[in-house]
Amino acid sequence: MRDILAMLAIIAAVVGLGVFRVPDEDALVAAGIRAAAEGAVYQARHPVRIAVEGRTITATGRVESAAEGAALVETLEALDGVEEVVADWTVLPQVAPFVLAGVKDSEGVTLSGHVPQAGLAAELGALLDTEADLPLGAGVPDADWSAVALRAAKALTITLEGRFALTDRALVLEGQVHLPDDRAAVQALLADLPEGYAAELSLDTVDDGTPYALLVTRSDRLGLEIRGKLPPGFDKAALDALGPAQHLQLSHAPLPLDSPGFAQAVAAAVPVFAQLPRGSLSVAPGTVTLSGGPVGAGVQAQLADLRAALPPGYALHDALVPEDPGGPLALRVTWDGQALAWEGRVPRDFAPAALANAAGAGLGAVTLEHAPYPDLADWGAPLGAGLDALTRLRRGVLERDATGLRVEGLAADPAARQAARRALDGVGTLAVDLADDGAPPGFTLRYDAGAGASVTGKLPAGLSLRAMAEALGLERVRGTVRVAPTGDGAAVLRLLKEIAPRLVLLDRAELVLEAGALRATLELTLGVPVAPVAADLPERVTVRAAVAPLSGTRRTHVLRDEGQVFVDGFWLPEPGFAPARDSCNAAGATLPELVFAPGALSPAPEAVWPLARMAAILRACTRFADLSAEIEMQMGSAALPALNRQQSRRRAEALRAAMIDRGVDPGRLSARGRVAEADRVVLRFD
Repeated sequence: MRDILAMLAIIAAVVGLGVFRVPDEDALVAAGIRAAAEGAVYQARHPVRIAVEGRTITATGRVESAAEGAALVETLEALDGVEEVVADWTVLPQVAPFVLAGVKDSEGVTLSGHVPQAGLAAELGALLDTEADLPLGAGVPDADWSAVALRAAKALTITLEGRFALTDRALVLEGQVHLPDDRAAVQALLADLPEGYAAELSLDTVDDGTPYALLVTRSDRLGLEIRGKLPPGFDKAALDALGPAQHLQLSHAPLPLDSPGFAQAVAAAVPVFAQLPRGSLSVAPGTVTLSGGPVGAGVQAQLADLRAALPPGYALHDALVPEDPGGPLALRVTWDGQALAWEGRVPRDFAPAALANAAGAGLGAVTLEHAPYPDLADWGAPLGAGLDALTRLRRGVLERDATGLRVEGLAADPAARQAARRALDGVGTLAVDLADDGAPPGFTLRYDAGAGASVTGKLPAGLSLRAMAEALGLERVRGTVRVAPTGDGAAVLRLLKEIAPRLVLLDRAELVLEAGALRATLELTLGVPVAPVAADLPERVTVRAAVAPLSGTRRTHVLRDEGQVFVDGFWLPEPGFAPARDSCNAAGATLPELVFAPGALSPAPEAVWPLARMAAILRACTRFADLSAEIEMQMGSAALPALNRQQSRRRAEALRAAMIDRGVDPGRLSARGRVAEADRVVLRFD
């Protein structure tokens, strides 16, 4: 390559001197020497300037060592026609290790260290927008070092603040980036470095990368809950129209995200949602979703204004329920073998005549109340299959309500019952009686505190779902059952009546009649001791503690008619009030009665729900109102004042221990006993 370049230089020199005239011999020789010399030093590590006068070469430039300078001189002296070489070298300092470092902070970027070429310093300065007055040095590991240095500098531009150091072939980069995507960009930039190079990265993200979001829900049980991630500097006063929140979980993004218009969308949507008694509002980049109700015509009219007020790129999705003075939707259809009679409350667009015609049945009496809104939630979707199943029976009833769809009746034979089951196609439950098939009675009754009681199977004579519900003290026992002409239903009712007083203490129960043997399993809600409950029950009844559900599980207790949540190993009711000093003291002064056996220090099993209520009040008031609490056990039932004093103190300590077990902060709870006229418990907050 060098020879080719030298030849080209010689040709250029000859042409420049003039081919068609007799050249000056000295000038021609000098030009040839210059061309050969420039070709000889072309691939030197640093640029070398060549000057030629006669047959003398003057070489000027930077070299990385005296040896390199001497080698270049030797190369030049070996050229044809050269009589003398004069070298004027600047020997670069040897740098070991060879280091380039950069620091980025609030004041800008600062570089330090050395570079192997002046051009690299200029590139770094332009890339980082900073002064890059870096000294040149010798000792760079290899030709790839400069490219790696530029990649490190580019990675530094992605950080919010940080530093890098490239020491020989080892690169260390640390700092902060805005988002996970920025960290991934740095990792990609420094991946696949040249062979022999290694990068050590330590990057923290200041934002998890999730977009802005606001979720507001309002319900009768949980009150107002507000959660979300808001832009930096977002004024929470924009949410004041919602009222005080029972649960508030809001955070601000540390730096702005690429979501223009979010704050404007929140400001436009919040006043509309504030008018809803219950529902949810969701604001996400590009979308506002509003649901709930019931709402009047005024709120419906505001939706158009809300759409107009949303920033560009945002869409409104709404599912608002209009005001409805009536009750829930419910339908009862009676089939007498010829026509279908209708009664109940149905959506506005409900059409019984079309449904009867589709089922191939006549239209009987129609006594229906129509709700003001259409069937937006496919409430009537399962009716087609249900009516098809119903009309395959001799007679029967179809019921459709919030709990589902049920078909009950009398089928002519097993084939008709099977046809009805196929027609129903799993969209509801089917309970069909036949002429008795001769099988012995056998059934399973299951009770769940959150779902109620249900029965499957064949009941013995003298037993019905209504009789079972009355024996247990329940409003209803659901089921798909048949009744046998034989069996002892009275024995079942006697056992149910023995279980009934304990039912409120149970999470679940199962009563099974199989092969003539009746047995029961009772699962106690956690916190109720097994032995006292099992006392006086027959041996065929097994009593054990219920298995704990997942923490945070919610239910509505069917006997207590209260919302409950499972936390810290116990079922606790919703407090039902906004925690504050006055409301907490008012709740603490009206606790339900706590039952203690005479002379006992621990509450009786039936005290599990008063204890749960006490724990719910204490947890809410100590956690959310930042109050301290005192349990005062008042006693006057013992014969001696000293005994009242001793037992009241020890019972108070037992109650404190029970509350700590149920998640109350022990540091905020004290207990004391006091002699009084009657036995009662009072909570005081301060």
